[in-house]
Amino acid sequence: MPESASEHHGRQLNRAVAILEALVESSVGLGVSDVARRTDLPKTTAARILSDLAGAGMLERVREHYVPGLRLLALVGQVEPAGVLARQRVILPQLDRLREETGLAVAFSTLRHGRVRFEAALYVNGAVDRVSPVQHWVPAHCTCSGKVLLAFTPHAERRYLPDRPQTAYTASTITHPQALAEELRRIRDAGVARNDGEYVPEVSGLAVPVFGARSALVGALAVCGAHNDVSRKSVWSALRQTAVELNTPVR
Repeated sequence: MPESASEHHGRQLNRAVAILEALVESSVGLGVSDVARRTDLPKTTAARILSDLAGAGMLERVREHYVPGLRLLALVGQVEPAGVLARQRVILPQLDRLREETGLAVAFSTLRHGRVRFEAALYVNGAVDRVSPVQHWVPAHCTCSGKVLLAFTPHAERRYLPDRPQTAYTASTITHPQALAEELRRIRDAGVARNDGEYVPEVSGLAVPVFGARSALVGALAVCGAHNDVSRKSVWSALRQTAVELNTPVR
């Protein structure tokens, strides 16, 4: 008996859902062959559905891999995993103290699917409030948190940075692959990343890595605000001290 139109659409929907689930579960992105293998789909079918999902903004292609697109990440971000909630209980008191000491917005973020996701953030009155709500995802290449996460996550450059110029959000955004690679090397040497209006023109930031058990990177701690405020020596001292205090408890 031939397949009805409703049965055909249902089968295609199930295939698309299976592919989306596979992409969300993967932290490094998947190629067409990987998707076909994980979903038991013919490679040509997987390639066609991946292309359709990318066209709809649900996925994004980076080199030879697909990663979740902003539309999909917006949906994923509505559900907080248990691990995130546990980290928030540890981090929020420290963030609150750092905000009081510096008078700046503060945030803890992680690298997921090649983008920065703010797991906990505390804001101050003024322009900085517009930078990013906690549920939002931001690019990695032009934010201080993202650059720290890219610099200290093993193989992140190869997995997440395309071999083409990145999007320029402001005139200060580092877009060329070689220039960005050099910037990440400097960050690894210095242990701190700076963002001077690379994502939002009037906003600067500092970020440092936070390590957990066995020196594994678990996230980035950042402060942001006006350029002159972020540049104060007391801000760097408070940021560094808070990161040291979080290095063991955060997992």
